[in-house]
Amino acid sequence: MDREALRSVENNAGIPDYIKSLDDGVTALLIDLEEESQEALDQLIARTKKASSGFELERDFEVTSDLKEITDYWNVRKGVFPSVGGMRKPGTSVIIEDVAVSAEHLTSAVMDMRQMLDELGYNDAVIYGHVLDGNLHFIFAQDFHKQEELKKYENMIFRLSRLIVGKYDGSLKAEHGTGINMAPFVAYEWGETIYKHMREIKKAFDPTGILNPGVIISDDAEIHLRSFKPMPVIDEAVVDKISLFKKIWIWDRHLPRPVKKKTLARLHKAEDTAIDSMKVVYFPSCISQSMGPAVKESERRSLIEVSTEVLEKAGYTVIYPEKMNTLCCGTPWESKGFFDIADAKSSELEKALLKASKDGKYPVLCDTSPCTDRMLRVMTDRLKLYEPVEFIHDHLLDKLELKKTEEALAFHITCTSTKMGLQDKFIAVAKACTENPVFPEEVGCCGFAGDKGFTHPEINTWALRNLKLQVNSLSAGYSNSRTCEIGLSRNSGIDYRSIMYLVSDAIKS
Repeated sequence: MDREALRSVENNAGIPDYIKSLDDGVTALLIDLEEESQEALDQLIARTKKASSGFELERDFEVTSDLKEITDYWNVRKGVFPSVGGMRKPGTSVIIEDVAVSAEHLTSAVMDMRQMLDELGYNDAVIYGHVLDGNLHFIFAQDFHKQEELKKYENMIFRLSRLIVGKYDGSLKAEHGTGINMAPFVAYEWGETIYKHMREIKKAFDPTGILNPGVIISDDAEIHLRSFKPMPVIDEAVVDKISLFKKIWIWDRHLPRPVKKKTLARLHKAEDTAIDSMKVVYFPSCISQSMGPAVKESERRSLIEVSTEVLEKAGYTVIYPEKMNTLCCGTPWESKGFFDIADAKSSELEKALLKASKDGKYPVLCDTSPCTDRMLRVMTDRLKLYEPVEFIHDHLLDKLELKKTEEALAFHITCTSTKMGLQDKFIAVAKACTENPVFPEEVGCCGFAGDKGFTHPEINTWALRNLKLQVNSLSAGYSNSRTCEIGLSRNSGIDYRSIMYLVSDAIKS
């Protein structure tokens, strides 16, 4: 990762503080070392240190097997792309390209690319990639509205092709597909003879040219400069019209069965009658009140039942807000642009929680992370609001006797948990329940995006494309958002459920 890549994430939560103090021109290597025994791992570490000894290091070579530190380091790498997208100027589009060169040319290729990008005015572009493969990604924000910006883009792509192919005999594409953007340069990269054979093969299978026209094989030398979709500039405060359209919901074995009516009835009958006891206000989210365990899952208890059992075993008297079937935090409305309705629902819930908690005397647990995130943003700080992981960490671990399993179990830290800075507590809760917690690498946002995973499952599938190979040999996974868990289950081969289920199973009887 070059300095601009590091700069793009240095203010994010969970990023090591020292990154901010690194000088310009510093490059970081994140090296994953694995072996079958500690002895073999120690030898590998020694060889790695020796290999790096000839370089001028800004910091001493650091090795860790601590799960939290490993997670922090991976957060640096995983945060680059979304951070660059978040920092782009309004009206610009985020472009990611990837090239490859032989490993012996990697250092000079990075330096040449950096110089090229700076000379053309792409000073905020970032470079990162996979050293072992000689694979370099670079991300930049491009304005497609102005002719001079298009000319700059044309010059950059041309210079890139001459640099990577002409100077380093590299590849203009590594992981990503060639597509349209590099189609005019395929003949230059491979030579006219091989390109001629490519065209013959293409024609044999697609004589009329109807399959992906212009992709990889094209007669148009400027096809990469046509049909841009400029990003419109919209005032952040404007939500003028909402277009309603028919949605097709995708149903499969991972979708939930309804919560039992008798479970919901209990919520409306429970009263605060205990006098001398610990008390907690439990607000089951709308999702938890409607969505039970997955249709084909062996677990039959709803999250409401499990959470209540865990709280009571920890010695708490559980209080529910009045008129639970009318309460909502407002998140579904906010996500659709109905901000007035969202605020009205949040205000209604806030009043109910203040009443149930005796004006903030008792802590409030909401069992869904995204809902808690909104509540923390818009509600009074008199309320002590918690989502499951933080409440377990702060209020249950010291009250429950848990028996760790030796089974390897998967865990997914949701986007809102990351925003709330709960990564360390998530890891601590996982370690309290299992000797072998697994936090899959290269898996960030699950892509379910509220309810979009129901109607656009392909987004969810793409976001979790690296998950299945890492967890499908495990028995279960855990998180703290029901919809995220549905998408994780669908794309992993194992059942994900709330981390409350794991705590419930770990309690010594």
